[in-house]
Amino acid sequence: MTPKEKILDLVKNNPKHFGILIKKDPTLWNWVQENSKITANQDSISAKIYSAINEVSDICERGNIKKYTRWSEGFANCGPAAICECTRNRLTQACTLAQKSKTQEQKELTENKRCQTMIKKFGVAYSFQRPEVKAKISAPKIDPAIFNKLIDKDWMYQEYVVNKRSAADLANELGVYYSTVLDYCNQHDFTIRRTSGYSVEEKQISNYLSELGIHHETSDWSVLKKLELDIFVPSKNFAIEMNGLRWHAFNPNFKNPDGLKIEDSERHIQKTKFAQDRGVTLFHVTDWEWNNKQDIIKAQLKSKLGLNKKIYARNCKLKEVSSKDAREFLDKFHLQGFIGSKFYIGLYYADELVMILSAGKHRFDKKFNGVEIHRICSRSDITVVGGGSKLVSYLKKNINGTIETYCDIQKSTGAGYLAMGFTLKDISKPGYFWTDTKHIIPRWKASRTELKKWLINYDPMKEEHENMWDNKYARYYDCGNYVFRI
Repeated sequence: MTPKEKILDLVKNNPKHFGILIKKDPTLWNWVQENSKITANQDSISAKIYSAINEVSDICERGNIKKYTRWSEGFANCGPAAICECTRNRLTQACTLAQKSKTQEQKELTENKRCQTMIKKFGVAYSFQRPEVKAKISAPKIDPAIFNKLIDKDWMYQEYVVNKRSAADLANELGVYYSTVLDYCNQHDFTIRRTSGYSVEEKQISNYLSELGIHHETSDWSVLKKLELDIFVPSKNFAIEMNGLRWHAFNPNFKNPDGLKIEDSERHIQKTKFAQDRGVTLFHVTDWEWNNKQDIIKAQLKSKLGLNKKIYARNCKLKEVSSKDAREFLDKFHLQGFIGSKFYIGLYYADELVMILSAGKHRFDKKFNGVEIHRICSRSDITVVGGGSKLVSYLKKNINGTIETYCDIQKSTGAGYLAMGFTLKDISKPGYFWTDTKHIIPRWKASRTELKKWLINYDPMKEEHENMWDNKYARYYDCGNYVFRI
């Protein structure tokens, strides 16, 4: 019997104690640890087993942590409707189904009863007719102090027209979207400067580089000529692309860049290659990453620009790391966070963990003879010179077979892996995720088996992309990965 079959047998025959029995069996427990997709710090043994058996994560499509209930139900309760949109969607779907089951006569009876109750309590048939509700609806939705600046025509004229500050710059100061600033500029009858439409996130990254003392250019057309570099650091031949999900993800029903009606899956990798041919390293950042993982992105930028404190691997002690410490370190310092692995190896400097490598079963090739490096990263403010080579050398001594790893082309040139002794085996095609322009939905969540669980208007006769586009989701393509082996 396979470990999975043994576990299912234990669950069936020992429904109250299967968790303890599985944890006591090293073979079965190691299989659970390697295959569990739990990303949050959940203590439940049963939750880890359920995740491994059913290949499900404890993170909902909106990025919230789902709580494990029981074996028959799995993960649920990812938050109230006020916090998690997928909860709102489930409630909406339930209400829609309930409404569809009613006859027209039942609907009219319910509506009449509701109106009579409103008239009895408030003297009007509908809530929006109440004076206090009208006042609330008409009130500005932003802070009064900010609102007063936006409606102050003299102040706006001085800043936008006379001082020629961009809408993004003003938006960054006021804490609103630049489109909001442009709306009020239009209300004041100002002539809109079309060059002012760069994003708030772009401005924030520019400000961060200025704080670091890094000279840089914004909206640069001089290097690539026919293509714009959002932010360019001449001294490093390093450029940053701010990819807003609204404009860099594709849905044929949306207003897309340049009026595109055909999806271009190689849009980002082609620009990256074009920059590489001209000696420029391109670092892609989405607005979601900047707004949700800003500390990690800032740390990556400092590292790329050579501003980190350097220590040497020869001065570090190599130790195995507990899964608990590995989870805490990776969730804090790695952009993709923790993943369950077989090996967690760390470098300690003055008894503090400064770099980690995790490796285990290959995620994509079940027949692979060896291990895949799942994660490798250092503390955000430190570069460990020679650290990667030291960790990989230790891993080679403790496994039989090949070591393979993936390098995200959006964030790296792969030079570090070549320095460790890896050989470039392949370059994968661009992958993708889905987005409603505010949240990220991983590709696996859009499979047929998953879509029917959560997508409100799911049509089993349509393809994945048709269902997602019909439900107002857009597809974002990355740059693919370098595949290295040693």
